[in-house]
Amino acid sequence: MINYIQTRRAWLGFAAPLFVCAAFASAHGEEAGNGQALVKEKSVETYADLPYTSVLPLPEGPVNIEGKKKILVGFSQTCFTFPYRVAMLESVLAEAKRHPDVEIITTDAGCNLSKQSNDIDDLFAKGVDALIVSPLEANGLSNAVRRVMDAGKPVIAIDRDIYGPKTLFISQDNISLAKAEAEQMISDIGGKGKIAEITGLSGTSVAIDRGKGLAEALKEHPDVQLVARGDGEWEREKTASVTDDFISRFPDLNAIFTHGEDMGWAAARSVARAGKCKQIGVYTIDASRAGMQSVADGQLAGNIGYSALIGDIGLRAAIYALRGQEFPNAEKYDQPGLRLRLPNGDPVTKSNANEAIKTGWGRFAPPSNPC
Repeated sequence: MINYIQTRRAWLGFAAPLFVCAAFASAHGEEAGNGQALVKEKSVETYADLPYTSVLPLPEGPVNIEGKKKILVGFSQTCFTFPYRVAMLESVLAEAKRHPDVEIITTDAGCNLSKQSNDIDDLFAKGVDALIVSPLEANGLSNAVRRVMDAGKPVIAIDRDIYGPKTLFISQDNISLAKAEAEQMISDIGGKGKIAEITGLSGTSVAIDRGKGLAEALKEHPDVQLVARGDGEWEREKTASVTDDFISRFPDLNAIFTHGEDMGWAAARSVARAGKCKQIGVYTIDASRAGMQSVADGQLAGNIGYSALIGDIGLRAAIYALRGQEFPNAEKYDQPGLRLRLPNGDPVTKSNANEAIKTGWGRFAPPSNPC
């Protein structure tokens, strides 16, 4: 039996949503049923709230896979300690609700790569017809995923890629997304100055690609120096420590480029503690409603849209694969399987943040503005 408890804790001086799992679990990890118990603060009120319903569209009703009365789809999530991850689950469940013959089993890897590999093995043993995975890292799950693929079952990777066999990888283009945000940052600081980068967890495809996007932008602007780079691991506490170190070592820093909103908020708090709110702008990626509100309020200098609400596409892709349908607009790329690139958002600045809030995901409140 699994009990999921929502709690809040003081995190670097402010409260932030944190989902904590208390469970009696098997050796193969925690299973959350379909995952509905995890959803405490809704991002999705109606199906119309989902931004990508026109991608791989399906009509409401039974999916009618020949020889199957019920379709069992496993969803292996990295962890649910971030609102982004819970919102992704909501989008999976919103799609499943439209199809009475589709059942979802959700597992929570607790941000542990070995556990996620075991979760995938467990879902395979339960006889899932298809698998959706949002992996912790690009490497490390290929053996578990290969067993599913070798059994002729489709595997759909969403948000982060799996460097190995799979049917389809779905995400926005993190390289061009990060480049666009970096170009906004460079423009804001007048095309010259010193910046620092705080990456997501090393080894994740998203962090790798966002780093590439920043690097591409910097190549075109030689008067902007990247003076420091550190791994924030997507976490606020780690990011705060890295930011404090950067500010101490580089007192003339002009901007900090972070790979995700949680890290952006932590960096902003460190900047405020150092009394440098007017000197150092913090830029980030994710564009939740809370993140865009933080741009409007001046806590963050910039943000760019990267939607959490893509799980529904993953489920529709799994159904397409089970039906033998092609994926329109999917293409070959430098990894096994096909890739489906979703449209990117535009940079969000103080001038357009109030309008952009309407398009964001999540209904949680931002941290208080430390500046």
